[in-house]
Amino acid sequence: MSDKLAQLVAEIMNVDPADINQRTPLRAADGLDALDFARLIIAAEKRFSLTIYDVDAAAFWYFEDMRAYLADRMRDDGNDDEEPEDAVIDVDEYFYSDPDVKME
Repeated sequence: MSDKLAQLVAEIMNVDPADINQRTPLRAADGLDALDFARLIIAAEKRFSLTIYDVDAAAFWYFEDMRAYLADRMRDDGNDDEEPEDAVIDVDEYFYSDPDVKME
């Protein structure tokens, strides 16, 4: 789960997944702006098949905060199985109904 989350964060931050670590900031000062943070939350909900409530997301200051939360939620929900390796998540698809329109 941690690797998949790191890939997701890296895609939204437009960095190499190897650059993502426990202390990677997810908030505006050093990390993501508000829109990209919202994209991350929505994409994570889709990828891990769970709901992340706003009050919980407000505590995601660093990558490790989000990873620990998702691990706990997946364990509590009995959803320890990860998605198939060939599953592809396109974070832009959650914001646009027109498949030809992509975020730059």
